[in-house]
Amino acid sequence: MIDLGVGRKISTIVISTALGHDGRGIFPYTTQRDYGDMVRAANLSDTTRISKSFTRDKRRGNFRPFRPWTWKYIQNLGEDGMLNAYDLTNRGAEVHCRQIAETMSLGIPVIPSFFPEFGKGVGPATKDVLETIAMIGRNEYSRREGGFWAIELNFSYPNTPECVADNVEAAVQCVKGVKRHYPDIAIIAKISVVHPLEFANRLREAGADILHSANTVPYDLLFSDKSPLAKVGGGGVSGGPAFEFAFEYNSRVVDFFDGPVILGCGIVDDDKLNAYFEMLQQKRPDKNWSLSVCTAALRRPEWVERKIHEHNLKLKRVCSTAEGAGDEANFPSKRIRFAE
Repeated sequence: MIDLGVGRKISTIVISTALGHDGRGIFPYTTQRDYGDMVRAANLSDTTRISKSFTRDKRRGNFRPFRPWTWKYIQNLGEDGMLNAYDLTNRGAEVHCRQIAETMSLGIPVIPSFFPEFGKGVGPATKDVLETIAMIGRNEYSRREGGFWAIELNFSYPNTPECVADNVEAAVQCVKGVKRHYPDIAIIAKISVVHPLEFANRLREAGADILHSANTVPYDLLFSDKSPLAKVGGGGVSGGPAFEFAFEYNSRVVDFFDGPVILGCGIVDDDKLNAYFEMLQQKRPDKNWSLSVCTAALRRPEWVERKIHEHNLKLKRVCSTAEGAGDEANFPSKRIRFAE
C-alpha cells in the first residue's frame, strides 16, 4: 500500500484502466457475472482504480465501442494476454472529469489518468493538464474527504501518433509546470518500457510523487513475426506474454525512483504476482508500493476478485480499526484553490 498521509492512500492491488474512464466498469464486461463480482469486491474494499486515459478534447481513435467492425483493434492472445491498438478513443475532459467526480461522490477511490498531447507542444499540453485538474477540483463531488488528490500523467501510451520514446524532455517540463501550479496534487507519472531508466529519476527530480511502470509492451519487442495490427502501428501487448519483458524492466527502474511506485504489466496469476511481491520486499522493505492489474481484470476477473479479498479487504479492516476520524478538514482538496 502507498500512504502519503492525510488520507491519501493507494491500495496494495490497483486496477488500472480496466474499469473505464469513470472507474465503475466497461461495457460489455459489466454484463458478465465474474467481472461484476470483481467490481463489487473493489467497491467494498476501497480498491484504488486508475481511470482509462483521456485527453483534453474528444478523440476518435481506432476502436469505437458501438462500431463492431472496429473491435478487431483489441484482440485476445494466449497466456491471458491482449493486443490492442485502441488509440485513446475518449469523449474529452469535460465529460470524463464529471464522470470521475460522480464516482468520487460515491466514496469510490478513482484517480484520473490524463494523456498530455505533446504533439501540440509542451506549453499547450501542460495547459491542458492544468485545465483538467481545475475541472475535477471545482466539482463539489470531488471535494469530499478522500476525493481528488492525485492525477496520473500517462507518458506511455503506445498507440498514438506521438512518439513515446521521444517525449522525455516534454514530460519532465510538463511535470514541473503542473507541480508549480498545483504543489498539493500528487502526480503519478506513468512510463513505458521504451523509456530510458534514467527517465524515472528525472521525473522524480521534476516533482513526480509516484512512478507507475509500465504500460503495454510494443508487439515488435516481443515477437519476430508481423503484428496482426501492423497497419495501425502494431499495437501494444499486455497480460501474460508481456510479463517477463516488463518485469525485467520494472525490477531495474525501481532503483531509479526513490519515491513510491506502482508496478505492473503482465500480472495475471499467482506466480507473477508473487514474483513482484518478492522483488519489492527485497528492494522496498518500507512497503510503500502497490501493484497494478489491467488485462487480468478483463481476462481473469475471478482471480482479481480473490486477490482483492486477500490483500485489500483485509487491509481496509486493519486501517479502519487503527485510524480515527478528524482528518477531513486537512484533506488536500479542502485547501487547494482550483483555477476558474
